[in-house]
Formats: sequence, structure tokens, C-alpha cells
Amino acid sequence: MKFEHKLSKGNAGTLTTIASTAIIGVFAAMVASHLSKPIYFLMQKADAAAMGGANKNAIACILGAVIMYGLSTVAEKKNIGWLREWSLTITILGAMVITALI
Repeated sequence: MKFEHKLSKGNAGTLTTIASTAIIGVFAAMVASHLSKPIYFLMQKADAAAMGGANKNAIACILGAVIMYGLSTVAEKKNIGWLREWSLTITILGAMVITALI
């Protein structure tokens, strides 16, 4: 608690910004890794099994972005609070299920 107070200098908004930035950074690093693997494996002339796994990861990332954009847009336009809060969970599960079915 003391560390949080020193870090944010008593401003709760600063702590929220720091936490949000950390989460965005983690997701960005993970997505960049998954989106670059198909290109890397293609350059390395990897076998079909490695390419298939890399392609599915990239597809899941792209699907997640599309689903999240759609849910965020609907939540904002219709002012649906619960959808705004649950959109990340719905996005992750939706992208996983759709990618598994492909």
C-alpha cells in the first residue's frame, strides 16, 4: 500500500493509468510475438506443423481484435455497462472457439 501511494503520489488516476499501461504493454508484446511468427517461420522455411500453429495464433489475434472492436463499439453506442466490463472475456473465448473450429 505504501509503495502504491508513493508511486501515484496520492493520485488514484495515476495508479489507474500505470496499471492500464502495463496491461496494454503485455498484450501488445504478446500479440506482436504471435503476429510475427508466421513471417519468421516462412523466412526459415519451417515445416507445415510449425506454420499451421503459427498461422492459428495469428488468426486468433486478428479475430480477437475484430471481436473487441465490435463489442466496444456496441457497448459505447448502446451504453451497455456490463458488455464494456465483460468484453475482454467474451473476446478471448470467442477468438479461441472460432480459431479451434477453423
